[in-house]
Amino acid sequence: MAPVVDQLLARVASTSTQLPPLQVRKTFDNDLTPEIDSFAKQNSPDRPCVRAALHILNDDIDRAHKICQDNEGDPSTDLCHAILHRREGDFWNSKLWYRLIKHPLIDQVHGGTTGAQSFVDNVELIVAPGKRSGPNTPCAAGNLDTLKRKQADELEQLVQYVLKG
Repeated sequence: MAPVVDQLLARVASTSTQLPPLQVRKTFDNDLTPEIDSFAKQNSPDRPCVRAALHILNDDIDRAHKICQDNEGDPSTDLCHAILHRREGDFWNSKLWYRLIKHPLIDQVHGGTTGAQSFVDNVELIVAPGKRSGPNTPCAAGNLDTLKRKQADELEQLVQYVLKG
């Protein structure tokens, strides 16, 4: 695989001690942006989901969002859209995208749409405490590492999936 892909996948490897944050505040490495675009152009010019997924893994939510908006209707790009909304803190929009799309990774990673939406709720409890409350919302406090690991697995599986085409 290309060095840029290997470097990004190292962020979510099972051995990584520095998993990507649940909520993105800044791009992980701006120097990777041209490498991501070059890799995607050379290897997957007709698959914008590859660029979107790699930019999400680089925490470049704005760039990924533009790609997703310009390519709605592709299931993998739409899944990227759901993930990026969660990572930017737009939780209701993330859950909407999870409801609207059918993608095998939703079942594989989350056990279905309901599981994906519960994951979004649990992330929201961690990154925006006090915003949500109620008897049906399990307390996610103390589960930060578990949620970050699940997100890392989701991101890794997404990138592997889109690269296989």
